[in-house]
Amino acid sequence: MNQQIYQTIKDRITFLDYKPGHILNEESLGKEFGVSRSPIRVILNRLEWEELVRIIPRTGAMVTEVDIIQIKDTYLVRMEIEALIGRLAAERITAEHLIKIDELIEKGKLLSDIPDPKAVPQIDRKLRNILHDAANNYILRNISDQLWVNSARIWITLFDTKHWQRERNELIEELEETRRALAEDEPEDVGRIRQNYLKFLDRIREKF
Repeated sequence: MNQQIYQTIKDRITFLDYKPGHILNEESLGKEFGVSRSPIRVILNRLEWEELVRIIPRTGAMVTEVDIIQIKDTYLVRMEIEALIGRLAAERITAEHLIKIDELIEKGKLLSDIPDPKAVPQIDRKLRNILHDAANNYILRNISDQLWVNSARIWITLFDTKHWQRERNELIEELEETRRALAEDEPEDVGRIRQNYLKFLDRIREKF
């Protein structure tokens, strides 16, 4: 499977460039990426397995709806998995990882006052990539990534511009607290921090 094309299409679904209901056509995608329909079909089949698209015969692949009902279960699982990844990362963190987190903190502080629904998830994903790299657990990473994509789609769908300052400030706080706990070799603290900032269920309650 062409990983670059797969990740590009998956990112477009994750960040709602392809909104729920959007039809992905093998031929059109093949022309865009300069490949035949076969590798596109393989990618769409994988995305269907991940429940991000649904194959419709003689039509294409339709981007699935964002499932609000399942989000509670998603976050309950994420609470445990993210805590475990945080603990493992703290045990194996390097100076290079900490430098990368410092760079993310600076990026967070430079975020514009103009609300951007993609900005926080994009930085959060980079933090997760650093933690995954330190934790070095392939199985956990795969499970975590799939859950995160569903969470990001919900987050962007329910993004409220009036909460932008709060979201930006909480992001910076999370980065700084995570960095401190990692540097001080406090695995349990890193795990708790990862759990504390999974506050999305509170936003769901606010919305509904």
